[in-house]
Amino acid sequence: MNYSSLNVYRSSAGSGKTYTLVNAYLKLLFSSYSDYSFKTILAITFTNKAADEMKHRVISTLEQISNGKKTDVRDYLSNELNIDSHKIELRAGKILVKIIHNYSDLSILTIDRFTHKIIKSFSKELGLSFQYDIELEEKDFLEECIVQLLDYVGSDKDLTKYLHEMVDESVRKSQNFNIERQLNLFKSLLFKSDRDDQINVLEKLNIEEFSQIRNSVISNFDKTIVSIKEVAKKGRELISESGLPENAFSRKRFPQIFNVFLEEDVIKFKFFENITKWNEEQKWFNKAFINDASAISYTPILNDQTALIIKEIGNYFKYLEINKHFTAFSLVFLLIDRIETTKKDKGVILISDFHQLIGKIIENEPAGFIYERLGSRFNHVLIDEFQDTSSKQWSNLLPLVHESLSSGGTNLLVGDAKQAIYRWRDGDVTQFINLPKVDSSQKEFSSLLTQYYNEYKLDSNWRSSKSVVKFNNDLFSDISSKFNHSSISDIYKDVKQNIVNKDIGKVEVSIVEKDIFELKDYLTKHIELSLDQGFSYQDINVLVRFKKEGMLVADVFNEIDVPFVSDDSVFLASSVDYKFLFHFIQFIEIQSDYSKLHVLKRLESDSKFSHKSFNWNEIYSNLKDFTINELLIHFNEMDLSYYFSLSIMEKISYILHVLKIDVLNPYIDKLLDTTWNFFYKKPCTMYDVLEMWKEKELKISVDVGTQNAVRIITIHKAKGLEFPIVIIPFGSWKNTNSTNQSYVWLNQHLDKELGIANFIAPMQRTSLSRLQVDEVYQKEMELLFLDNINLYYVAFTRAIDNLYVCMNPTSNFTDVSDFIYDFVIKHDSFDEELSRLSFGENESKVNPDFNVNDDASIESNHLDFSTAHLPKTISLVLPKGYYKNDQILYGDFFHSIMEKIFTNFNMGHLHNKQLYLSNEISKDLYDEFTKVLNQISNNPKLNFLFDANSTIYNEREIYLEDNRKFIIDKLILANNGKTYILDYKTGEEDQKHLKQVSEYINALKGAGYKDCTGYLLYIPSMTLLEV
Repeated sequence: MNYSSLNVYRSSAGSGKTYTLVNAYLKLLFSSYSDYSFKTILAITFTNKAADEMKHRVISTLEQISNGKKTDVRDYLSNELNIDSHKIELRAGKILVKIIHNYSDLSILTIDRFTHKIIKSFSKELGLSFQYDIELEEKDFLEECIVQLLDYVGSDKDLTKYLHEMVDESVRKSQNFNIERQLNLFKSLLFKSDRDDQINVLEKLNIEEFSQIRNSVISNFDKTIVSIKEVAKKGRELISESGLPENAFSRKRFPQIFNVFLEEDVIKFKFFENITKWNEEQKWFNKAFINDASAISYTPILNDQTALIIKEIGNYFKYLEINKHFTAFSLVFLLIDRIETTKKDKGVILISDFHQLIGKIIENEPAGFIYERLGSRFNHVLIDEFQDTSSKQWSNLLPLVHESLSSGGTNLLVGDAKQAIYRWRDGDVTQFINLPKVDSSQKEFSSLLTQYYNEYKLDSNWRSSKSVVKFNNDLFSDISSKFNHSSISDIYKDVKQNIVNKDIGKVEVSIVEKDIFELKDYLTKHIELSLDQGFSYQDINVLVRFKKEGMLVADVFNEIDVPFVSDDSVFLASSVDYKFLFHFIQFIEIQSDYSKLHVLKRLESDSKFSHKSFNWNEIYSNLKDFTINELLIHFNEMDLSYYFSLSIMEKISYILHVLKIDVLNPYIDKLLDTTWNFFYKKPCTMYDVLEMWKEKELKISVDVGTQNAVRIITIHKAKGLEFPIVIIPFGSWKNTNSTNQSYVWLNQHLDKELGIANFIAPMQRTSLSRLQVDEVYQKEMELLFLDNINLYYVAFTRAIDNLYVCMNPTSNFTDVSDFIYDFVIKHDSFDEELSRLSFGENESKVNPDFNVNDDASIESNHLDFSTAHLPKTISLVLPKGYYKNDQILYGDFFHSIMEKIFTNFNMGHLHNKQLYLSNEISKDLYDEFTKVLNQISNNPKLNFLFDANSTIYNEREIYLEDNRKFIIDKLILANNGKTYILDYKTGEEDQKHLKQVSEYINALKGAGYKDCTGYLLYIPSMTLLEV
C-alpha cells in the first residue's frame, strides 16, 4: 500500500544516491500486488548512461534476488515491507520475467526521450509533420540559417535598405559591424528553452516598425541632451545666485556637475559614475563653508538639480546603449523568422524546442489525457539529478507529480546542489534549493507539494578515503564561509560528510608557477608513483576543465608511451591513419604542400612501404618540385585515372585499399559513417568532404573500447563517476562564463516607453550598467562563482583513494581557484619549502600473496599496451639539415607565427602550439620557434619594434611605383612620428634583402612617411641590420 509522498533526498558526493534511487524503485515494485507495476513507474534521468546504469542495477538486482543470493537489497525490502525473504525471492523472479517480456514498458529513460514520446503522441496538435526529424546539431543549423538570411538580404528591398542604414551608422561611429559574426553571437538566446517566453512578450515587428522604434530611441536621446543642458544651466545659475566662491565646493563637485557639455560634446560614463557616488556621499562643501548660511540654504536646491541631472544623464547612457545594440536586437527577430521558416521547410524540430512544445501540451491538456495518449499511466515519478533540471523541464513535470500525489502516489526527487554544473544547459539549481516552494506561476501545485513533502539527507561518504573526505570537508566549508552569497551559504552549509571508508588515502596539492610548470614531469611522476603502489593504468584518471587541456595531456602520453583513452581528447584528428588518408587525398585533389609533406613523412616512416625506392635526400632537397606524378612513379599501386573515375565513397575506399589502412580501425569506421551521412544528405564534391573532415576532426570523438589505459576526461563528463586515482594537472582556472552568454534578454528590466517590452544586451558589466540593470550582471557573477565552486567540488570528490592537484600561486581573490590556493598555503600541513600540501599516505594496493616475475610483469604490460593502445599521432621529425634546404617552408611557418604578434608574444606562442598540436610542425621545430620567440621578446634592443604605444600593422600590403605589390612583415607607426619597417629573414644574409627593404622605404616615403627606417631581422642568428 502506497501513500502520497514527495520524498526529497539531498545528497552529497559518494553518499549512495543511485543506491537510494534503485532501492526506492524496487520498493515500489514489491509494494504493488501486480507484477506489472513497473509500467506505472516513471524514472527520469539526465543522461543515457545514467538511464542504462539504473536499468542494469534494477534487472541485475532482481536476478540476484531471484537466484536466492543474499543481498543487502533483499534484506532491505524484507524489513521495509515486512515480507518473508523467500517470498521476496519468488516475487523477484516473476517481476523479472514480466520486465524482460515487456522491456519497452520499463520507463527508466532520459528526460529528452520522455519529452520526445509526448511530442510524438501530440504531433498533430502541435502542427508537426508526421515524419519530423530532430535536429541535434543546433550550431550547424544556425549557420545554415545565417547563410540563408544573408542570401535573402539582396532580394528584399526593405531589409537591404535597413541593414545598409545600420552599417552606415556603424561606420560613422567607427564601430566594427560584421553581420555574420553578430548573428552567430545569438546562439545563447535562440536555443534556450525559454526563448519563446522571451519573444512572446513582444509583438511581431516588421522592418518598418523596427525603424520607427529606432528613430524613437534617437529622438529620445536628442531630447535627453536638451534636458541635461537645461538642468545644467539652471544649476550654474543657482551657484552664481548663491554667491558662494568656487573654493567653497569640495573638489569643485557642484561646478563640475553643472559644467557638463560646456567643454566637451560628449559625456564620459566615468563622470556619470562619479557624480552618482558624490550624490550618495553628500560631501559638497569644504570644512570652512559647511556651516555657511548660503551653503546651508542652497544645498537642498542644488541637491534637487543634481538628482535631476543624474536621472537625465542616466537616460542619456541608456538610450545611447539601446541605440548601440538595436541592430543586434532587430537581427535576432530576423534570424528567428528565418529559423522558423527553415524548420518548416526541412520538417525538423530542434532539441531545444522540446520543452517549449511540451509546455503547450501541459498547458492545454490534463495529465490523465496525456497518459491516455502515451498508453501508460504513471502512478509514481522518480527524478534523478534534480539540481540540473531546467525551470521549463520542472514546469512540465510538475503536473505529472501533482497528479501522482492526488492519487496516492510516491514521488522521489534526488539531487545535490553542490554538483549543479549544467547551468549552460539551462539547469536551475534554485528550484532544488527552494523545494517544496515553487514558482508563483505554479502556485496551484504548491499546496499538495508542501503537504506531502519529506526531506532526507544522505550525509555519509561511502566512496572516498579518509584523507580525501577530510580535505573536501575542510576546503569547501572554508570557502563557503567567506561569501555573503545566499545561494553558496545555503548549498554548502551541510557540506561536511561522515567518513565511512577505512582507507587512509592521500591528498597532494602542489603549487607551481605557471611559467615553470612541466606537464610531462608532473604526469610521469604521479603515474609512476601510482603504478608502484599497485594501481593499474585503468585506475588512473586525469581530469581537465577544458578539452584543449585534455589534448595537451594526450600529447604528453603519446610522447612517454602511456596508454590512454578519452571521450574528449581522442578525436578523429589523433588517428595517424585518418591523417594519412586525409593528406593523401588532399595531395591528389588540390596538390597541397602541407599534405605533400605529411604523405612523404608517413611513407618514409611506415614499414609497410619500406620496399619503395624513394630517394629521401633528393626528395627533401627538391621538395617544392615534387609532384603527384613523381609520387605515382614509386607508388605503382595507384591508378590516378581510375581514381578520378570513381564516386566519392568509392574514391575513399580505393585509397584505403592502396594505403593498406584497416577499415575496421574504429577511427576509420567512424570516419566512413560520418562521411556517408554527409554524402547521403546532399550532393557534394571531394573538396566538400575534405572541408567537412577538417571542420569535424576535432569534434568527432571515437569510442576505442575498454582497455588497461589511463583515462582523460573533462570534469563535466566525470560527474557521476568515481576513480581510484585522480590527477588534476591544471587545477587553476578563471571563473569563465559557463553559460556562453554573449547576449542576455532584459525582459521586465527596461521601461516600456519605447513600445518594446523586452530587449537584449551583451553580458558585460559596462553595457548592463549603462542600461541601468546592474543587478543582472551582479546575479550572473554570483551564479558564475557558484558554477565554479561546484566544478571544483565535482572534480575533487571523484577520487576514491588518492587525489593529486597542481595549482598556480596567486595574490588575487577574484576566482574560486584563488580561495583554494589561500586555503592550501594556510593549511597546517603545507610545506613552504616544497610548496606542497600533502597528507595521508600512499597505501600499497599490491596483493602480498601474489608473486610474479618482475620481467614477466613488464613484458605483460608492454604487450597489453602495444596491442590496445591508441594509434600515435604522427610526429613530423624532418631529416637533419632539411630546414636549411627548404627555407621557404620554414619561413612560412615562422611568418605565420609572427603575424599573430603585435605587442603580446603570448599570441605567437599560442599559434606555435596550435601548429604543433595540429601536426603542422614537429616537436623539434616547435621548440626552436619557442626559443626564437623568447629571444626576440627578451631582447631590449628590439623592444621599440613591439611597443604597445605604437600603431602596428602585420603583413601590410604596399604597392611600389611600378605597381608591384609587396607585403611588409611589420609596419610600426611610432608616437614620435617615426616609421619603422621590420622584415624577417630565415636564410643567410643577402644584399638583395637590403635592396628589397630599401624599395619598401622609398614607397612609404613617397606616401608621406618621410622619417622611415627599415630593419632586417635574421632568424635564428638574431642579427638585426638597419637599412
